[in-house]
Amino acid sequence: MQSQTGVRLLDTLLPFGWVPDLPLVLAGAMGTGRTVLSPELAAASAGRSEPTILLLAEPGEAALQEAAALGLELQAPMRAGTLALLEMDAHAGDVAGRGGLGPLAEALLRAVPDAGT
Repeated sequence: MQSQTGVRLLDTLLPFGWVPDLPLVLAGAMGTGRTVLSPELAAASAGRSEPTILLLAEPGEAALQEAAALGLELQAPMRAGTLALLEMDAHAGDVAGRGGLGPLAEALLRAVPDAGT
């Protein structure tokens, strides 16, 4: 069964939705909107009480401030345990390049114990 993301722009681009319980990865060059769409997706997902991991290339506090500037409340889902912010190590890309994405995914699931259930 497919689901809406809860973010109007993406739901328009994905009229048939996306498959729940599968990772949703935003990728793109600088300036494509990842910084704005990522916290919107996280807030929408966490608002549905879905376990959500937001993998960041910046400090978590900066991401929270940016989300707040966009009118998104991420603190409450973090306190509720439905949202986890994880800062990506600067060398994570190198590790994934050498060993594939499997070890990176396993590390993410270990970092947020309830995310894999």
